[in-house]
Amino acid sequence: MTSLQHKLNALRNAERVNLAEEQIGDYGARQLAEFLKGNKNIRILELNGNDIGPKGIAEIFHALQPSNTIQSVFCEWNKIGLDPEGVNAVAGFILGNRNIQHLGLANNKISGEDLDQLMNALPANNLLSLDLKWNNLGTQGGQKINKMLDNNKKILYIDLNGNNIPDEILDDIDEKLKVNLKSNNIPRDKICGQNDDLDQDSQNNTQQFPERDQPRFNQTQGGDFKESDGVSMIHHLENVLQQERLHTGQIKQRLESELDDLERKDKNHLRTIQDMEQKIGDVQNQNKMMKFDIERLRDEFNIIEKSNIDQIRGYEDRIKQNKYLLEEMEKKHKLNCEKMLQENNYRVKELARDWEARCRAVEERIKAAEIEKNQQEEELRRIEEKSVDLTIRQEQELDDLTKRVQEEEYQKYQANLAAIEARIQAVEEGHDIYLQRNAELIQEYERRDQEGNVELQQYKQELERLEIEHETFLKNNGNFKSLSEKLNSELNIKERAVTQLESEINTLNNQIESKKQFGEQQLLNTKTDQQKERHQWEEEREEKINSIADLENQLKESGMENARLRQEYLKLSELVQANVNKEIFATFQRNNLY
Repeated sequence: MTSLQHKLNALRNAERVNLAEEQIGDYGARQLAEFLKGNKNIRILELNGNDIGPKGIAEIFHALQPSNTIQSVFCEWNKIGLDPEGVNAVAGFILGNRNIQHLGLANNKISGEDLDQLMNALPANNLLSLDLKWNNLGTQGGQKINKMLDNNKKILYIDLNGNNIPDEILDDIDEKLKVNLKSNNIPRDKICGQNDDLDQDSQNNTQQFPERDQPRFNQTQGGDFKESDGVSMIHHLENVLQQERLHTGQIKQRLESELDDLERKDKNHLRTIQDMEQKIGDVQNQNKMMKFDIERLRDEFNIIEKSNIDQIRGYEDRIKQNKYLLEEMEKKHKLNCEKMLQENNYRVKELARDWEARCRAVEERIKAAEIEKNQQEEELRRIEEKSVDLTIRQEQELDDLTKRVQEEEYQKYQANLAAIEARIQAVEEGHDIYLQRNAELIQEYERRDQEGNVELQQYKQELERLEIEHETFLKNNGNFKSLSEKLNSELNIKERAVTQLESEINTLNNQIESKKQFGEQQLLNTKTDQQKERHQWEEEREEKINSIADLENQLKESGMENARLRQEYLKLSELVQANVNKEIFATFQRNNLY
């Protein structure tokens, strides 16, 4: 029979079964499962540090399934999570057992991917406390636990330290657990059954070494021992051993909690450093982007300025060209106008001169005709004078001659007058033709003048349009200049901001470096203190283990002494019984009763 079977036999009717640090493995788990099937009184089961794998834990929880008394199961420091079968077995146990209040699964290599069935089973159960420290849950496991708490208002405590779960998810889980605690504030020690540890251990020890059916004898002054003293010493040693184990477990839990706090602080420092580094990176990226924007704005400003200068030069060239063309056209128009005026004036002058010459010729002819008429009148007067002288002689002839001469002269005068009038009419007709031609030339000049005016108006409109474009361009150039000045001012502001940000970044870098050095120094000091404390704890643990070993040796020696004493007691009992029988027989013989 193995030592595990001895222990299980000793714990046959116990309510608390403590097999912590026994290293029973999967093989011992099978023996424990057979033991649990026949024990319906177990309330607390402790299997910490037993190297139990998924198959072994599945057999144990399958054996616990029908139990209605089990309240707390401690399975820390095992290997349940090496296969999903182990976690699924735990989920099946929780789903079929509504009396369980605490379940310890710390440091069991459980991953967040295998929590689905366990999280589905928890809302349907009355579990109040769950310990999942030092596993591999990660972000995925934290999200599943956070989602489970939305539908579970019964669970009060969940330990998740050392699982690489983001602080945001841990904060959400803590808030939801605080809400659950407000409605049902039960101390965790009461849930885990730790208040009854010493009483239960003494009961277990008493049950493990029952005193009934054993003879009692006390140590007398002659050196004889009572068996009750050996049993009480064994009980005392077992109590001391159990207390040392509890004390060691408390030290271990305290050190683990302190280590969790230190790691959490370290994570907070690292997260702060990472946030600062991320902020620095963001500021540097913003600086790079601002520098890039500044360079881009400079390039755009240079391109715009160059294009504006090119446009200004082009507009100035076009304005100069248009002004030159306008001046040339004005000069040409002036020359044409002057030429046409000179030609028209020359023609008018020539026409006037011709008309004046003709008028003069006509006047001279009229004057010659008048002179001739005057001469004829004078001749007629002389003839009349002669006729007066000859009146007497030739009155009749004179009268006839006078009449004939008058008629001839009148006809001649009429013919000359008709010729003069015809000539005057021809001169007037020629004058009218010249006037009509002059009017046509004036109309042609006016038409050309109007065309020149229209063309000049078009050039003036083009010039006005170009002047408007020039003004618009000058306005745009002013806007570009104002925009350029604004961009330069913004560039200066951004450069000052960049300089200020660089100084702040340098200050932050110095602060981060100092905080980092301080944190590293503090972490180093903490690690040193922790190592010292751990070393002390290991020394204390070794001392406790040595003392426990000594106690176990003493216990074994006491057991051997008890066995020897039992044998001696049996011999003495037989001897006493034989002596008593002899004395009775001798007494009967002396009294002649036979």
